[in-house]
Amino acid sequence: SYAVDRKSIVENLNSGFGVPAAQSVASFIVGYNPNLKPDPFDAEKAKSLVAAAKADGIPVDRELQMTWLTGRFPRVSEFVEYVTDAWKKVGLNVKPISRDMQGWRDAMNTKDPADKRADLWLNNHGNESGDSGTSLLQYFTCKETRSFYCNEKADKLYKDSTTASFDDRAKMLQEMWAVVTEDVAVVNMFHQQVLWGVTPRIKWEPRPDVLVKFKDITLTQ
Repeated sequence: SYAVDRKSIVENLNSGFGVPAAQSVASFIVGYNPNLKPDPFDAEKAKSLVAAAKADGIPVDRELQMTWLTGRFPRVSEFVEYVTDAWKKVGLNVKPISRDMQGWRDAMNTKDPADKRADLWLNNHGNESGDSGTSLLQYFTCKETRSFYCNEKADKLYKDSTTASFDDRAKMLQEMWAVVTEDVAVVNMFHQQVLWGVTPRIKWEPRPDVLVKFKDITLTQ
């Protein structure tokens, strides 16, 4: 996480349209934790962490395959090239593997021990439901097919949140994001800004859930 310069990614690959991310949902989503901050870019700290892991007997030079999908989001090829190089510079051996849609989904969903699952899996995530529970259930609970992660404390927080009041649920989901972040279950990079092209002939305001409904559109002339 420290090896990646998130601000540079936003500025140079996204033309400034975005913000560095500390969690997988945006600030308007229920359960967003405002106390979490993106890791700063610190290549030297990243190198020291890799060196410490190597000293503990972890094979840091083992090839890590990162599955990614061509066209998944704007300039994804350049993004993959950047993060692969950034991780290489701090001592990791990451090999990007480009997949078609089916191969990418297989790498994400397989739970069969006989199948090789991706070491790393590149994804961009949208949460149009407006609730962190949707994101946390899919990616950070023990039994979901898309989850690479299992923590009993996180699982309990999610289970308890499903029967809690609105305010208590939001607090539990915030705490679950904190647990996930502490475990580095995901390396969040940035939140993309959604851009819309709107003709001056209509009046329309974008919705947070990115749905376009004709009832919200009126003609200006």
